[in-house]
Amino acid sequence: MEHKPLRTLFVNLVEHHLDLTWPNARLDFLACSVAQNSDGALIAQEISDTVKVSNNAINVTDATLGVELTHVSRTGNVHKRCV
Repeated sequence: MEHKPLRTLFVNLVEHHLDLTWPNARLDFLACSVAQNSDGALIAQEISDTVKVSNNAINVTDATLGVELTHVSRTGNVHKRCV
């Protein structure tokens, strides 16, 4: 990433807002228009390389509310929530 202020922004986000001691720590970019094409994966990889975290820790999605999780209880009730 050549643009120094942008690189500094992402490094600061990870250093100050992402607890890397958590095994599933992630930095999600929601409602991101680049996620609709192949550039989204390339941008996520570039950010991961810049801040030196695994690619799984950076997520780019075009969804506004994040990832929808569905859980079906033993009684058959369906519970949905966005994270």
